[in-house]
Amino acid sequence: MAIRPALLAALLAVALAGCSSGGRSPVLGAVMDRFLPSDEEETAAAGSAPAPQLTREAIRAAGTPMVRGRLVDENARSVLSAVAQNGSYTTYISRFGQTLTIRGGSLITASRGLGYDLLSVATSPADPAVRPRPVAQWPASITRTYRFPAEGPDGDARTVTCRFVPGEPREIEIVEITYSGTQVEEICEGDGLSFTNYHFAESETGFIRRSLQWLGPDQGLIDLEILAAAAVPG
Repeated sequence: MAIRPALLAALLAVALAGCSSGGRSPVLGAVMDRFLPSDEEETAAAGSAPAPQLTREAIRAAGTPMVRGRLVDENARSVLSAVAQNGSYTTYISRFGQTLTIRGGSLITASRGLGYDLLSVATSPADPAVRPRPVAQWPASITRTYRFPAEGPDGDARTVTCRFVPGEPREIEIVEITYSGTQVEEICEGDGLSFTNYHFAESETGFIRRSLQWLGPDQGLIDLEILAAAAVPG
């Protein structure tokens, strides 16, 4: 899919969808029980009137890859639209100037404007977040190197080994589409770090449609939904 230079400001204003939680996001607290709640479950947990919802019609009309995300300690979710593609890397931007770079299917490799920045992520060739495949074919473990800002040009690089623990099959709804798949824990340790990512992988392809991904020791987890996937080289 060709990447448009940018979406019209009016379209992004319609695309922005919020979720008021009245405090700490309910997503992280519920993750071990139900993995990632649907939009309707988040609204019910918030105990407030539904916010204006992004529609599938608006996503299709945009004609560009699109994601939606928020740090789990924040209330508002931002829609980010693709503005550049370089090989398997696609960069998305929100109307507030926040950016995410995603490699392949759904691996976040850089962030800007979401608290502290993530400079880059290098990963194993078999990483299923980059090259989707059915969960039964995922490797037992992978290695990633996260790089954060620090003194000197190389920044602060931390390498972790991550292992995958498949859970129960379930369904989730993302903007009017219901997906069937498997929830997977990704447990990562190394270089003084220990964190867990959570993924929802579609049944047939293993494409990670929604995830909680760690962005760093200061940012914590981001709740990421792939609304319209980018076409990237295999």
